[in-house]
Amino acid sequence: MDQNKREKFLNELFAWWEQNKRILPWRETKDPYKIMVSEFMLQQTQVNRVVDKYNIFVSKYSNLESLAKSKKVDLLKLWQGLGYNRRALWLKDAAIEILKMGRFPSEKEELIKLKGVGEYTSRAIPIFAFNKDYAAVDTNIKKILLSENFIHRDDGEKEIQRLADKLMPKGSSRDYHNAMMDLGSSEKYKNTIHVNRKKIQKFKNSDRQVRGKIISFLVNNPIINYDTLFKEIKKDMIYFDKLRFDKIIEKLEKDKLITFDGKKITIN
Repeated sequence: MDQNKREKFLNELFAWWEQNKRILPWRETKDPYKIMVSEFMLQQTQVNRVVDKYNIFVSKYSNLESLAKSKKVDLLKLWQGLGYNRRALWLKDAAIEILKMGRFPSEKEELIKLKGVGEYTSRAIPIFAFNKDYAAVDTNIKKILLSENFIHRDDGEKEIQRLADKLMPKGSSRDYHNAMMDLGSSEKYKNTIHVNRKKIQKFKNSDRQVRGKIISFLVNNPIINYDTLFKEIKKDMIYFDKLRFDKIIEKLEKDKLITFDGKKITIN
């Protein structure tokens, strides 16, 4: 990597960020628990949808202990609107596992073993909580790396990670990543197409939308007859049959979100 180009980019990045940094509640803390909550919420979810939910969540579940003791139905009710309900349960599982450890893990090798924690999240938590010298690569950062020619469109994930590691300034990981995320979400990079972009699935009438509807309905009606729930979910669907409904119910049961005894469906 060209060091002159690197230094010029970093100087311009931090100068821009001083004038344009976003004020976000999870940036006001270094509590690893609260940062973990924010990272789980931000997975595949826009920042503006997370802010209010985050504040409510950390007010109700202010630490690992309170989250570990939470009731699933209360947790899912609070999570409504964020989607991907499994994240709420994985977050609870992670809290339980961390309490068993007796300390909050600060290394990515430990964090990645927790349910719901992938490569990015295992780096993001120690970056924002402990200012660890890891480089994390999300959509916004990848857009910048591509646009500024630090990476190429045909680079694989390992090569992208290697170059991201070289670009990241040691000792300033937290500020660097916040600056990169803010810049990547700015108008300058709004229309940049990043490498290895996955096809975005439509949400309307998708299985994901149906899953969310089922959970939302069950949160307020914890036990319901199979046929009643099917009719309720089918109401607003263009086309929806019992074969598809059964597959979604089976998946929800596999994810331990519900229990189905053949007649009645119960939220866990």
